Amino acid sequence: MDSDDMFTTPTADERRVNVGIALLVTNFSGMVLMGQRQGSHGEGTWSLIGGWMRHGESFLDAARREAKEEADLNIQTAMVVGAISTVFPDEDVHSVTVLLVAEEWEGVPKRMEPDKLIRDWGWFSPDNLPSPLFKPLSDMSNPSFKEKLIEMFIREGLDFCSNAV
Repeated sequence: MDSDDMFTTPTADERRVNVGIALLVTNFSGMVLMGQRQGSHGEGTWSLIGGWMRHGESFLDAARREAKEEADLNIQTAMVVGAISTVFPDEDVHSVTVLLVAEEWEGVPKRMEPDKLIRDWGWFSPDNLPSPLFKPLSDMSNPSFKEKLIEMFIREGLDFCSNAV
């Protein structure tokens, strides 16, 4: 493939991979903020704040925008901790989801997009997450991914629940 081919519009037979972000927000008690999806792929599953990146956005910019749009939260800092490639064959969607952890944030979560969430945002124990989980999140929840995430937090000396609500 020459360099000109990389920038052409795909034909009907060439599908692109979407890039999304998922933002892990925790409170002082270590509970994880989650919502139940509706109106898009993964309907009925439980997910973190997230969505598709827009052209020109950084991961942090996308996380900030999604947190404000979906939950009225203000994200000051967040750190990329992983990524996963997921195919939704029944919905003809392929995505790479970049997982970020909110390090500093403010606000009280509100359901800002009632057409996208079945009910208000809720706080859940990491040991007792609701089910079913949104596929990228369930893929990230496999034991080897969790172990790597925990090791990284210990190595970096990060506090997994350093934010208020």
